[in-house]
Amino acid sequence: MSLKPDDPSRHESDEIRRAALRGAALTRQLLAFSRSQKPDAKLLDLNEAVLRLESILRGLVGERVSLTVRVSSTPTRVRVEPGQLEQMLLNLVVNARDAMPEGGPIDVLVEPVRLDERSVLRYPGIADGPFARLAVTDTGVGIDPDVEAHIFEPLFTTKDASKGTGLGLSIVYGIAKAAGGTVSFTTGPTQGTTFEVLLPLVEAMANKMADG
Repeated sequence: MSLKPDDPSRHESDEIRRAALRGAALTRQLLAFSRSQKPDAKLLDLNEAVLRLESILRGLVGERVSLTVRVSSTPTRVRVEPGQLEQMLLNLVVNARDAMPEGGPIDVLVEPVRLDERSVLRYPGIADGPFARLAVTDTGVGIDPDVEAHIFEPLFTTKDASKGTGLGLSIVYGIAKAAGGTVSFTTGPTQGTTFEVLLPLVEAMANKMADG
């Protein structure tokens, strides 16, 4: 049943509808979070996976955001559940978009990297070696220092309740850890924020990097 614009019950009805939508979004995020703990990993090329999502990402960011996607010229193969990879990238890009309410550029980069004993110190919880790096960079206001320590905690959010569930980045972290990788970020008030997802390269690519 539809209500007239001047109906006294219209406001309450709209609030109930918005609450239902928020509940549905939270349920989807909770399901994604639980699945991130039980991955059904598959071998895939991170370059190809990201390029397949490019059109979806462009529709997601809107007209005020310019999206640049750069991938490696060589195959960058990882083991991860394809749906989880999609969830991870969508969450990172949405997070970058929301950090720039007035719009701006978002850069998505895929590249192979080799971490040595020194550079790996930036990424707690993983050993040195070859990784695929997925980086999403925005030019927003950066992350408040008081927030940084809590950024990957489930249900923690600085967004309005209608815009965020507080599970997006914790899902990204859970998926990366389940795949043997990690997530890190750099941020600053004048430089925006870059989130980096590192996933182990499969053996063939790892050997090629070692030989090169």
